[in-house]
Amino acid sequence: MPIGRPFPNNRVYILDAYGQPVPAGVVGELYLGGLGVVPGYHERPELTEDRFVPDPFSPGARMYRTGDSARFQLDGTVDFLGRLDDQVKVNGYRIELGEVEAALAALPEVMACAAAPHGSQLVGYVVTRDGSDVDEAAYRETLAVGLPPQMVPSRILTLPALPLSPNGKLDRRALPPPAGGGPRSAGAVARTDTEKRIAAVWSEVLGVTDPGMDDSFFALGGDSFAALKVVRRIEPSPSLVELYQHATIRRLAAHLDARSGSGPTERRLLHRLTATDADPAVGGHTVVAVPYSGGSAVAYQPLADALPSGWALHAAELPGHDRSRSDEDLEPIAVVSSRIVEELRAIDGPILLYGHCLGVALTVEVARRAEAAGLPVAGVALGAGFPTARLPGRVFDWIYRHVPVDRFTSDREYLAYLRARGGFTDLDDEEQKAFVLRNVRHDARDAEEYFTAAYRGTFEPLKAPVLTVVGARDRVTEHYQERRQEWRHFTRGDVGLAVLPQAGHFFLKSHAEPLAEALVGFVSGRPVAAEPAPVASAEPDLRKFAVVAFGQLLSMVGSGLSTLVLSIWVLQQTGSITSFAMVSAIGLLPGILAGPLAGAVADRWDRRKVMLVSDSMAGLSMAALAFLMLSEGLHLWHVYLAVTVTSVAGAFQRPAYLAAVAQLVPKRYLGHASGIGQLGVGVGLVFSPMLGAALIGPIGISGVLLVDMGTFAAGALTLLFVRFPNLLFRRREENFRTEIRTGWQFITRRPGLRAALRFFVIDHVFYTLGFAVITPMLLVEQPASVLGVALGAGGVGGLTGSVVMGLWGGTARRSHGMLIAMGIGSVAMILVGVTTSPVLIIAGMFLVGFGESLADGHWIAIIQGKVNLELQGRVLSLFITLMMLTMPLGYLVVGPLAERFVQPLLDSPGRGLALLIVLSGLLQLAWAIRGWFNARLRLIEDELPDAVPPANIGTRDDLQREADELLAAHNR
Repeated sequence: MPIGRPFPNNRVYILDAYGQPVPAGVVGELYLGGLGVVPGYHERPELTEDRFVPDPFSPGARMYRTGDSARFQLDGTVDFLGRLDDQVKVNGYRIELGEVEAALAALPEVMACAAAPHGSQLVGYVVTRDGSDVDEAAYRETLAVGLPPQMVPSRILTLPALPLSPNGKLDRRALPPPAGGGPRSAGAVARTDTEKRIAAVWSEVLGVTDPGMDDSFFALGGDSFAALKVVRRIEPSPSLVELYQHATIRRLAAHLDARSGSGPTERRLLHRLTATDADPAVGGHTVVAVPYSGGSAVAYQPLADALPSGWALHAAELPGHDRSRSDEDLEPIAVVSSRIVEELRAIDGPILLYGHCLGVALTVEVARRAEAAGLPVAGVALGAGFPTARLPGRVFDWIYRHVPVDRFTSDREYLAYLRARGGFTDLDDEEQKAFVLRNVRHDARDAEEYFTAAYRGTFEPLKAPVLTVVGARDRVTEHYQERRQEWRHFTRGDVGLAVLPQAGHFFLKSHAEPLAEALVGFVSGRPVAAEPAPVASAEPDLRKFAVVAFGQLLSMVGSGLSTLVLSIWVLQQTGSITSFAMVSAIGLLPGILAGPLAGAVADRWDRRKVMLVSDSMAGLSMAALAFLMLSEGLHLWHVYLAVTVTSVAGAFQRPAYLAAVAQLVPKRYLGHASGIGQLGVGVGLVFSPMLGAALIGPIGISGVLLVDMGTFAAGALTLLFVRFPNLLFRRREENFRTEIRTGWQFITRRPGLRAALRFFVIDHVFYTLGFAVITPMLLVEQPASVLGVALGAGGVGGLTGSVVMGLWGGTARRSHGMLIAMGIGSVAMILVGVTTSPVLIIAGMFLVGFGESLADGHWIAIIQGKVNLELQGRVLSLFITLMMLTMPLGYLVVGPLAERFVQPLLDSPGRGLALLIVLSGLLQLAWAIRGWFNARLRLIEDELPDAVPPANIGTRDDLQREADELLAAHNR
């Protein structure tokens, strides 16, 4: 209802949920300002504080929050749409009752009307001029032309008069619920075979007896989950888009019969999801939306509902992405973009293109071709995604062509990754999961290929402006403040930024209203507030990263060399297991204790300087030891001091290096570069023992120390010649103390996690009991070369376990796989102890690492599926800290235990240590069997609800509170 303009000296604001003005046509809350605003309510301070709020547009003034829903027209007049408390949710959809009532009021013979939810049904009420009952089917058919399916009432009741409150307002609570049965209409019974098949499927899926021919699928309780089930069971199968567009039995049956009778026709890619086309005369635009990888056009229905009147939305259903069209092949970006542009020619008025996630690649190409065809592209909005390209070079090109690297992640792991970010939570059928993930992989590879070619070859940029839209809580689009600048390679126009508060990655449904406001504001010229991008002191470059990565790889190899050879020297010089264990403990404990401080330093200080100091200190300590050893002045306390220095230096070097990767490489390569950085850390840990053992014979321990010093020097020299750009990197959001405290609170409220924590800590104690003496046993009984290969085999086994877990995805119940893998590792530990054969020892060490890695992979998968993404750091930090502490503390206990009590039991010192290793394996095996019979641990996945991110992602404390509430509801 139009209510005009404000009186002189008064102001009207229409603001969104975040207090920002909305453009014309977008619905918001009505605020009043100016001289007409009174001081407040008489003797009602709480209500005054709630309704009379500071006016941010007039310093020192206040404005009145009306609680009314309204919107501006293009000429500045205001439309009153009803009360905001008239917004309801029916079957997961936001329904503006005022909009439904406005549509009811426009029907013929209606004198008064209302709408209200009753259970899972939306019910309309009308008062006719002559008092006669209305034809519900005819009225709903008329409403379906102008309203989205979920906003069409499932029943329309005729009343003699609307119930009113004592003050003359509509009393919604007094509106009567509908009587049993379906709508009263002739022809309410399914007649044709198609109608009967559809009615039977609806009845089965929705649990509704005899659904009415003109009942909306969504009004009967249908949602996206039910829609997927329905389209799979109806023959001939409609697409999801067709179900949304023809949401009654009558209309869907007529559409399917017409489709079957018309024979094969060219299938359109674009489907209109709004009730009408855009009206350019009132400033309307047509949004053409490209879905995210593996997604469907119907994902844009909430955005279509949120767009202002006069706007339209056409969504693309990509070839091969609809299971009802199993004969369609997946097609590349070049083919799909050409088909979409041909269909764009039929659209009247300006076009605004929008793409989500990896759909941004196809969106950019559609925009380029549309501009080349002379179509009116008003702008390009790109949501939840940035350019991602593969690393340049012939080696990476060969790997891309011949190695299916995306297959190193199983479908199960891939789906868990997507669900943790809020996507594809409605998949419950294995065939549907496989189908969707096939499409996701195709789209991801296609997008990466497109952006790779765009950066390497000649690329004609767009003329249209680009708007980057990101969720403030989306991990995928971290560093968006500077990453949005990457779109300047693809356009000569302006590049804007819109940040949706509390939004995650898949925000199309949860934040449809603010997204619609951002799109309307973008083309209307409303300025978008954005954080300024940091000014880089130097440009990121892959060559810089390669130099630094090579130097740090050498440094990490050096760290592994020093720990190994110094342990060997101590054992050779003293013959004491206790002294050996002391060196091993000192090599771990100072670094663990310094870890929290090292992370904070990496966040706040220059990463290059931190790495430079770390490498220099470690290199100097090794140089000092080499000098003392050559001069025959080396004492045990010198070794303890040097190992302490290298342990602390390593603790500072690792987080600084991993954080610096984001500064050194262009962000489009960040995912691949981070993987190489992590791989370098793993390679250093795996191959340094083999290298150290191989070098001891030819050059001796002093020579290995000199080599070690050289690796640290090489790491420091590479840093001297590389200037780090002052760009964004991921900082720790919580300090170590907060993570441990809140993680403990999270775990203690969940008996299954408590059982898991107890299980892992005790298992690690048993593991350390044997692992701590493997090196001394091998030095006593085997050549140094066997020691190096055996320790390296353990590292290779760990890497193999990670690859197998990625390809396989684990057992159906992850806790089973975890316990079985731990059993494999414990049996392998027994094998290492009972045999003296080098081949069997190496095989046993491989299986120890393999079993441990496989068990860890299953456990991490449980955490990823049952703990919110933002809370996983809290939980894992406590688990990892306690398990890491058991290693050095275990060394300090096991060393004296082995030397004083175990070795003397047998004539051979080596066999005495082997006895301890066998005992360790037996204890681990018994503990794994005990864990299998612990229902809390084995059935932990049943106790914990799945972790699906909420629509609005608040602080971590908010998320933890919501997770506790969800757990309580799950256990009721």
